[in-house]
Amino acid sequence: MTLRSSGAFAVSLALLGFLVWYFFVFPRPVPLEEVPQKMPQKVGVLLVGAEVMKVTEQGKEWVLKAPRIEKQGDTVTLFSVAGSFLRNGIPFYEVQAEAGIVFLETSTVILENVVLYSVKVGERLSGKRLTWQGKDQEFLMEGVSFSGREFSARCDVLVYNVAERRAHFRGDVVVKLEMGKQ
Repeated sequence: MTLRSSGAFAVSLALLGFLVWYFFVFPRPVPLEEVPQKMPQKVGVLLVGAEVMKVTEQGKEWVLKAPRIEKQGDTVTLFSVAGSFLRNGIPFYEVQAEAGIVFLETSTVILENVVLYSVKVGERLSGKRLTWQGKDQEFLMEGVSFSGREFSARCDVLVYNVAERRAHFRGDVVVKLEMGKQ
């Protein structure tokens, strides 16, 4: 039995020697992983109590004020928005919204949960989202509720062309007329 246990011990010792030589002495290439570099972050600007406006040769087209405004590249994000859409420098709609985004390059404004109030006529227009296309001089509003002096309306989408002063209701439209009101 001693010969057998000595042989088992010798085989174990040889196996241990081989493993030590294979894992710790035998040269092998070691794969090196490159540490990924962080992408450079864009520099942003945070303004507190500021306003954004579009000014053309005819004057101001719109002015939006917010207690907090963030600018990242050509995109401006506004929080708790209040302001005016102007015609010939005179406000024709006062606006309030929970939040908004302004794309400076295209003069596009997107406002969320928005209310517009006509200063001159007293009309009130509210919706889930308003998209102002500055180059097309029109806005598109989704989830619309309108109330004026002679009628009120609800619709899925309202498209209003400022230059032509024309509104188009789209989707499910409900109009209520007030006849004989004096």
